[in-house]
Amino acid sequence: MPQPVVHFEIPADNPERLSRFYSDLFGWKVEKWPGPMNYWLLYTRNKGAAAIDGGMFRREMPDQRPVNYVHVPSASEYAQKAERIGGRVILPRTQVPGVGYVAILSDPEGNNIGLFETGAAPRAARKAPAKKAKAARRKSAGGKKARRAAATRSKPSRTRSSKTKTKAARR
Repeated sequence: MPQPVVHFEIPADNPERLSRFYSDLFGWKVEKWPGPMNYWLLYTRNKGAAAIDGGMFRREMPDQRPVNYVHVPSASEYAQKAERIGGRVILPRTQVPGVGYVAILSDPEGNNIGLFETGAAPRAARKAPAKKAKAARRKSAGGKKARRAAATRSKPSRTRSSKTKTKAARR
């Protein structure tokens, strides 16, 4: 089964200026990500339209170019496969807190391509019986309220939170 492109990233010298450019040009919604990195989320989708969303970050090297990310079940396994067939690993599997894992490869002609692995439980926990994995998540997350709060913080929302809606309804 083919692996789909699920995300793109654009490096920027001035992310604020470039945010306005893409917003004005294409109507994309741009939000600063509340996570631990300087990162801007680019929302490109309209209701019912097939599209992917992306991100923007401050350029770290002068020759940095946009990268497309392909969803894969294991970034490590696909990186190894790429090396076997002539590619090169630029960035090994790296965790993005609250999101998942990424890796960046260079194909045989020097084009960079990203790998995105969904942020599921660590491999050992996925292999464990479901009850054990669920109990481990509960224990490490500090209870139901803490898990909900962590899930809310790790997923940027495009709408007002239910807490905000509740406050507005009381008024």
